[in-house]
Amino acid sequence: METKYLWDIIDKLRDELNIASDGIIDLNDVIKELRTFSGVDELKADKMKHILAYDTLQAEYNSLKAENERLNDKDGLYDEVKELQAELENKECGCVIPKEYKQEAEEYISCNPKVNKVYFFMVADDCIGDDGYAQDWSCSVDDAVAIVHNRKEVN
Repeated sequence: METKYLWDIIDKLRDELNIASDGIIDLNDVIKELRTFSGVDELKADKMKHILAYDTLQAEYNSLKAENERLNDKDGLYDEVKELQAELENKECGCVIPKEYKQEAEEYISCNPKVNKVYFFMVADDCIGDDGYAQDWSCSVDDAVAIVHNRKEVN
């Protein structure tokens, strides 16, 4: 009798185990459906694409930054090139602006930031009166010996 009782318990446990296994299988099916429905796999793939794109762009940025640093001012020519470019940009008066003029203009512009350009003129001594002012002489933009532009943005 004891054996029959134990076999009955084993049978009941097997039934419960089968029910639990069926429930687990059903839950796994639901999980698969949810993954398909919510696009989790697609989102993971999309995330990986973005990560790879970011890594690629970051590597390209780092490469360009390193190249820029290498090209800039390694041999001391960067400042000289910038000065030459500034001289070439001054096509308005067709002149080369001495450093002293640039410094004077930059100082003036720093005190008067709304000024767009500073013009330099040359006046002969016979045009200067005893009081130190130019007489009978009018300045024209065309007569400027140098023009320095305000490179800062004016609000």
